[in-house]
Amino acid sequence: MIGRELKRILQKPAALVCIIVYIGIMILGVETDLRADHESGILSLFYFTENYGVTAFIQTLIFPIAAAGNYFDERKGHYDWLMQMRSGQMKYCFAKIVSAVLSGIILYMISVLLFFVLCISIAPAVRQGSTVESIKQLFGGTISGNIEPFWYKLALSIGYYPTTVLYALGYSFQIGIYVLIGLCVSVFCTNRYVFYAMPFLLTRLGAYVGGLMTWTLYTPVGMERAADGGLIICLTRNLAAYAVLGFLYYREMKWRGING
Repeated sequence: MIGRELKRILQKPAALVCIIVYIGIMILGVETDLRADHESGILSLFYFTENYGVTAFIQTLIFPIAAAGNYFDERKGHYDWLMQMRSGQMKYCFAKIVSAVLSGIILYMISVLLFFVLCISIAPAVRQGSTVESIKQLFGGTISGNIEPFWYKLALSIGYYPTTVLYALGYSFQIGIYVLIGLCVSVFCTNRYVFYAMPFLLTRLGAYVGGLMTWTLYTPVGMERAADGGLIICLTRNLAAYAVLGFLYYREMKWRGING
């Protein structure tokens, strides 16, 4: 059931549009460096476009549009009740949650990997700057004392490019949060544009009231990931957010099943 749901989401035209738009936004974030042909590694380019570009605004909109509507489409014709009768409510909800989260993460990672390929193809100097030492230079300013950055030590062990992909994967976890927010809202919402926009509205509201719902709670980026233990903190917070939102979605579905 999860495989079927995942395939259906990834085959939507919105999924392709999502990838193209996000790649374009990421390229625009580092256009100056690419034009100047600086020897910036792809990890450095990714770091700056994600932390200092407008991707934080865009990803809360486009990924929920592509991945959060898998339940809403079935709800319109009451097809969801038929599916729950056949497979059980728990299994149905689990399949919806997992497929939505995975599709958001997959779309994000496809966008990022294509961004890496384009940067290397457009600017040959990017290949020259993609060295293990560039990771130390990137995160060296955020580490106190003589402690080596976690990602630098990891790159010494497994290489620069695998480390870059793993670093990007850490960012992908927050995409699943945005998708889950939209999925939860879609249980009660009668207008798809409302739950598409809800992740953006909530994260912006969280940013304006102190960052509780944005960076502090489930999107720890920047300095926390530079030191040892930062990835563990990131995973713990994101998994906690997944658990809370997943439970909320199940409770909403159970309430709707009882009250109609």
